[in-house]
Amino acid sequence: MLRRSCRRTAGLRQRGVAGALVLAGSKGWRYEEIFAAIAESGVAQEIILPGYVRRAELPFWYSAADAFVYPSLYEGFGLPVLEAMACGAPVITSNVSSLPELAGDAGVLVIPPISARLPMLSSTS
Repeated sequence: MLRRSCRRTAGLRQRGVAGALVLAGSKGWRYEEIFAAIAESGVAQEIILPGYVRRAELPFWYSAADAFVYPSLYEGFGLPVLEAMACGAPVITSNVSSLPELAGDAGVLVIPPISARLPMLSSTS
């Protein structure tokens, strides 16, 4: 999903849409793939990596966002969606798990790509 977000940022830039993609959070499992996607995107200078963001700083980031995009596939409650909405950020999120219930009519719901949903669709029998 992050690779796709990097490509979409490049596509928006080519259409003259200004803005940056902010990917907040500490380096985690398979982070090398994220950095590779950024390098391949052609718009690495438009992708901001602030690293870990302290809870006290989150309202600043949410409030500064043109949109909060949260394409989660496996979500317990979806607190980041509620936090972003409380700060006035428009929310774009997946139509899976608890997210549609949380975002309601206030958010834009998107269907995750089938490749991302395959593990959820696989049969264990």
